Amino acid sequence: MARVKELFPPEVVKNFNVDLSRVEGIPEAQLSDLEWADGIAMGSPTRYGNMAGPLKFFLDQTRELWLRGFCMVNPWASSPRLALSTGVIRVPS
Repeated sequence: MARVKELFPPEVVKNFNVDLSRVEGIPEAQLSDLEWADGIAMGSPTRYGNMAGPLKFFLDQTRELWLRGFCMVNPWASSPRLALSTGVIRVPS
């Protein structure tokens, strides 16, 4: 399991009363994780009908992986209801 990097500075997150200590022990996802994973499951709260910004930012960086075909052979799943506030869940075989 991994989470995407928080994009807001800590002082901004603190103003929203978000407790990031709950996810501090979860490693941040790297694009290279998508290359070795046998499947990907993502969860994100919705923000005005779209996924949270940090997850969208992470996925926007996957262009090169798509062009090389890495992301087209693995199963993908997503849900706005998974428990993580933002993140990617890796599913190894």
